[in-house]
Amino acid sequence: MFKPPQAVDAESLLAWRDGQLRVRDAPLREVLEELVHYQGGHVIWRDDKVGQRTINARAST
Repeated sequence: MFKPPQAVDAESLLAWRDGQLRVRDAPLREVLEELVHYQGGHVIWRDDKVGQRTINARAST
């Protein structure tokens, strides 16, 4: 089904064009899983609560 329109942070979504990664209020687990997808490697979670924490980050390549 269709979802109603949502506001998006276009600056963060398009940051990759400038070699940047920007996240706002994202669960740490999701951010690291995305990085592992592109960079390879493994993440071992010793505490599941840590992965649930939301983060704000900005990084350049």
